[in-house]
Amino acid sequence: MQRLVDEKQVAGLVTLLARHGKIASLQTHGPLKTDSIFRIYSMTKPVTGVAMRMLYEEGKWQLNDPVSRYIPAFARLKVYSGKNPDGTPKLEDSPRPMTMRELMTH
Repeated sequence: MQRLVDEKQVAGLVTLLARHGKIASLQTHGPLKTDSIFRIYSMTKPVTGVAMRMLYEEGKWQLNDPVSRYIPAFARLKVYSGKNPDGTPKLEDSPRPMTMRELMTH
């Protein structure tokens, strides 16, 4: 890891190795500390969005298609309609199927 920092491939690294629930090694490399805070971005949505756009352009799906056409488990969706007297969510059948258009708005 230090070599990556020395060769300027990364600015710094924190490594943690754990086994059986116990920390075996915790090391910093470069200007970082063991309690440095990192912002981690999820790239799942943009990658999925690009893949879906490619499939859309190939005519594999349309915006108004029900999601259940491709993922059958979405056929019987429940929607939030308030709280039960005990504070748990109150759910009811969705009045209409979720569309691909709605799914793609993330």
